[in-house]
Amino acid sequence: DSKMIGSNRNNKTIYFIRHAQSTWNEAMLTSDTDPMHFDALLTQKGITQAQNLRKKLEENNVLSEVELIVVSPLSRCLLSCEIALENYIKTIPVIVLPTIRELVSGSDDTGNYVEDLEKQFKHFSFDLLKLEPRIWWYTDGSKDEPLAQFRQRFEQSGGYFEPIECALKRANEAIDWLKNCSQTKICVVSHSGFTSSIIRRSLNNAELCEFNLSADFKVEL
Repeated sequence: DSKMIGSNRNNKTIYFIRHAQSTWNEAMLTSDTDPMHFDALLTQKGITQAQNLRKKLEENNVLSEVELIVVSPLSRCLLSCEIALENYIKTIPVIVLPTIRELVSGSDDTGNYVEDLEKQFKHFSFDLLKLEPRIWWYTDGSKDEPLAQFRQRFEQSGGYFEPIECALKRANEAIDWLKNCSQTKICVVSHSGFTSSIIRRSLNNAELCEFNLSADFKVEL
């Protein structure tokens, strides 16, 4: 069930959804070693979680007034959105918003080329992602590095962590974007790290949380 955070009736209403279980999530349940699942997909359990969320949304109609859907460009969010919000993406605009991606702490937080994602998710607008460099996630290398070379280097080095300052700056850019868009009821499909920086608690896979976004809200450490 969704939980309301905040109470100002003039705030924008944001419905945060965390993606369903990914193959990286599953692997890390039994190991502390990165399984090198680049841009991880959903497990069968994750697919079922997304389907169950879709059914729950049909029953409680909590998203009936949503005017816009924004989704992280990482595949586990795109897939979760496609399944859980199947009944909404046919009539409501879906914008892929790069700033709501996850803080890079593993292989799953690195993505794919925009042209490949666009071929798979035809209902979504990738216009904002197209404005980003080829490597649109945080990298400790060149933004123009070929994807295969990036992944090989990541695996050989054991990966890297995105500085928290970079993630904080990006989170506030995302919040400003949400404040400035014309819609007032928005569904955001994102990640545990990103959403917890805003709502101050961790969401479970495929969990929904309703949040009132005030005009003066700012993400802080």
